[in-house]
Amino acid sequence: MPLLSLFETWYAGTIASTDDAVRRRWAVWGVWILAALLLPEAVTDVRDALTRPFWADEVNTVAIARLAGPSAIWQALLHAADTQPPFFFLITWLGGHVVRDETLGYRLPALVGFYCVPFCVYLFVARRVGVLGGLIAALVAVLSGFRGYATEARPYALEVGCFALGLLFWQRLENSRWFSIPLGLSLAAAVALHYYAVLALPAFFLAEAVRTYRTRNFRYVAWTALMAALIPLLIALPVMRSVRSYYGSHFWALPSLQ
Repeated sequence: MPLLSLFETWYAGTIASTDDAVRRRWAVWGVWILAALLLPEAVTDVRDALTRPFWADEVNTVAIARLAGPSAIWQALLHAADTQPPFFFLITWLGGHVVRDETLGYRLPALVGFYCVPFCVYLFVARRVGVLGGLIAALVAVLSGFRGYATEARPYALEVGCFALGLLFWQRLENSRWFSIPLGLSLAAAVALHYYAVLALPAFFLAEAVRTYRTRNFRYVAWTALMAALIPLLIALPVMRSVRSYYGSHFWALPSLQ
């Protein structure tokens, strides 16, 4: 199988063992097993995305994504039309143009992000504890409450998918420093999709700090990639200020110790 050979080549070097060739072969077949297990769920989710009407928040997403280009979307967000970043609506606009049926098209980014997660989790875990552990971890991710966002035209599933890719690229930095580029892009994309994504970045900073302490090896490319993930916040700062001005004084969910 050409596809099987291509994936095995990409995966080469990610498992450290005296039986590398055998374990890589099992890891590749694990991907196909996972795909077979997820296929019925994927068919169900696509059917749900095609048939379920948009609910209130999704209506906001569609209304903004239908605007005439990035400039119109930016202006709408400057007037606090929604609280999500501009990049999310650009991605949603793209999904609506890729698929003719808009109920599926506007939900396509969420579907892609959601099903990216189990495969990234599998590859991440399988490298450390083997194929069976990777499959279990991937299925746990799919069966969690996170699954509810797979067919929702909001940024949450795609955001988590970007973080899952970031995990995989961070792990792959052991093999090549060039993985710092997709690492930075995937984390920056997560932050560009949802402002609260920045709250997950400390986990990556902590992981890299622990690795630096244990190995006594400071990876400049890794820290540069992690810092680059903050750039979308600087770009979207005018929109965030507008949202704060509009919603801040009338916010309904006030925090309390209770």
